[in-house]
Amino acid sequence: MPDVNSQACYIRNMDKLPNLIPIFPLTGVILLPKGFLPLNIFETRYLDMVEHAKNTNGIIGMVQSTEQQFDPMQSDLTGTAKEGRPLYNIGCAGLISDYEINKEGHYIIILTGLRRFHIINEIQSERSFRTFNVSYENYNKDGDGILINEKPLIDGFTKILKNYLTKLEIDVNLLDFEGINPEEYINAMAMICPFDAGEKQMLLEIPTLTERVNLMIKIMELNISGQNTSLQNNIH
Repeated sequence: MPDVNSQACYIRNMDKLPNLIPIFPLTGVILLPKGFLPLNIFETRYLDMVEHAKNTNGIIGMVQSTEQQFDPMQSDLTGTAKEGRPLYNIGCAGLISDYEINKEGHYIIILTGLRRFHIINEIQSERSFRTFNVSYENYNKDGDGILINEKPLIDGFTKILKNYLTKLEIDVNLLDFEGINPEEYINAMAMICPFDAGEKQMLLEIPTLTERVNLMIKIMELNISGQNTSLQNNIH
């Protein structure tokens, strides 16, 4: 079973990332490089997916569906989402870095974000989960993101972030993130903050870490001011 420590060389050498990977579609959730995503896996098709991943290379791709879900009977969270939904073209590959099986037989896994990918095509198979050919070639800087004007940008981001979390009455101890790599900090906040699915997809797809910080600042400023950030024209 792969883990973060034993597979350090594997993670650093992104050329070893497989191009054929299982995909977990989950609306409203993104994975980013150096992010840690806890998942409760309970549907049969995705239990099969985790079994396959942990017995091979440990890699699962996270991708959002382009369908915005408002019907509780068609929900990822309840396991009632229909199969074969249309997906965004951009997602992120993650390594199963930890897992356990609870008393209900569910997998509780942690995915560690490695590199974003572009979907090439879906592979038809007899497996219960979906498998895709993907390309990582446009994302060779993932995992080594650099911020321009790092300190003032991080300071400004953190100030806005505190106001944003306070307004939404979300309790996140930002002291837990002090001293960590800026890419890990920014990407963790992009994953944690309750942005809508479209905003999260924009944050996933934006090319550089500096652009991601600036986009997050714009989204949070609009939210704090009471504007409708779900309209993409407001934040471009």
